Amino acid sequence: MTTHALSIFYPHLGTIIEQTGKSWLDTAAILKDHGISKVDISLEDIKRDGVFQNLQEAGLQIESVYVFCGFHEDPENFIALDVIS
Repeated sequence: MTTHALSIFYPHLGTIIEQTGKSWLDTAAILKDHGISKVDISLEDIKRDGVFQNLQEAGLQIESVYVFCGFHEDPENFIALDVIS
């Protein structure tokens, strides 16, 4: 039998921290106490300094990495083809 962990979108962590005033690690501990052990994170966020290390330190795993692609925007920097190839 496969069990599925619950996940939360990474930007929501910042909202929780901002609204509660709790630290990053305290927030992660509360989430894990409620069965949320994974995050869905954008490619842009995961590239930011310290983000991956913070997730590791908090014991949170990455469920999925997503990217926003505007097919009509900036064809020179169109990363969708890099992501899917």
